[in-house]
Amino acid sequence: MKRRPVYTHAQMKRLVAPETVAIIGLSKNGKSFGARTAANLAGFTGRVFGVNPGGGTIHGVDCFASI
Repeated sequence: MKRRPVYTHAQMKRLVAPETVAIIGLSKNGKSFGARTAANLAGFTGRVFGVNPGGGTIHGVDCFASI
C-alpha cells in the first residue's frame, strides 16, 4: 500500500488554528450541540458563522440559511 505524504505545516494550521468556523445546524435551543459549540467559541478571535434554515442571529452568531 502506498503511503500518503505527511501534511505540511500550512495544512495542519488550517485545522488547528482556523480563521473562520461555521456551526452547521445552529439552533435556538440552548441545550443543543450547536448552542454549546457557539458558547465554547466565545473567546475565538476569528469569524464564526452559523447555518440555520431560518437565518438571522442565534446566540449572537450571524446565520445563513444554507451553505
